[in-house]
Formats: sequence, structure tokens, C-alpha cells
Amino acid sequence: MSPTIVNREIALLKHMFNLAERWEFYRGRNPVRDVKFLAEDKFHFRFLREAGEETLRARCSLYLQDLLVFTIHTGLRRTEIFNLRWKEVDLEDGVIKVVAQKNQRPLEVPLSEKALAVVQSWHGILKSEYVFYNLATGGRWKDLRLGLQKACPEAGIERVTRHTFRHTFATRLTRQVRIWLR
Repeated sequence: MSPTIVNREIALLKHMFNLAERWEFYRGRNPVRDVKFLAEDKFHFRFLREAGEETLRARCSLYLQDLLVFTIHTGLRRTEIFNLRWKEVDLEDGVIKVVAQKNQRPLEVPLSEKALAVVQSWHGILKSEYVFYNLATGGRWKDLRLGLQKACPEAGIERVTRHTFRHTFATRLTRQVRIWLR
């Protein structure tokens, strides 16, 4: 496990014991109170440059290409994409309206030209309540890991996770804002 994951588990345990003490469910000293957090590399995250995105996309299956483009151009989380239903998509205004998974707040996401093109292509074969679905089963997608595990080595790209695409979105957005503010 990465230091980040271990630290989140330690933080959860500390919090649980602190609450148990406060609520008088646990008597005694918090047993994880003095456990130190591991050092994390907080300044390193992976993102794809445009050339890397194109190389990876060329090695992906067709469905994975669409999901890759959509993720990079919206910044949505995996579950927000996999649970996206047509009733949440406004093709006319080019936005999707979802409830953010992490904080349960309404979120309106404008679709870039590329993201909108992906959604429109899936709308043309509308056979499910979900925007992205498994063509064989009609059910929603559950994971991209196997497809990425195959495509990444072929593209010569290492350590790509679903968060790499969110980081890519954020990095590109930040660059565009800097250009716009100049």
C-alpha cells in the first residue's frame, strides 16, 4: 500500500478512537495516538501530455478511447462517469448535471467539444439508461483497470491510474487559466 493510503487508515483509526473516548464507549488512552504518519510525496502526480494521450488512446479499445477522452475533458470521477444517466445530460446546452459523489452537492459540468462529441456518439446508439454501458450486457461499466493494464504497456506509458486522467484535466485547466489571465 502507498504511504497515502496507510496515512488515511491511521487517520481514520485515530478519529474513531477519539470519538469513542468522547462518547465514553472506550476508556483509556487512544492506542494509535502516538502512531506517526508516513512521509508522502505530495508534489508528484502523473498527468498525460497531449502526445501521451494520443498514444494511449491509439492502443485502447473503442469504448475505452471514449471513456478516456470523456474523463480527461470533464475531470469527473470514475463512478460519476459510470453512473451517468441520460436524464442528467443536456445535449442542447452541452452540460451534464450530476450530484458529486464525494460531497453530494449538485454539480453542473460544461462539456468541451471533445467531451460533447463522445456523448453525442453514444447517444446515437442509445440502448441503455446509462450514457456509457457495456454493449454486450447493456449494464453500466464497472472498471477500466483491465483495459488500461493492456493498453498502457503497449503505449509505453507506466503508472497510469484513473486519477491520472483527473490530474490531466486539472493540469490542462490550470494552464488555460494562466494563459487567459495573462
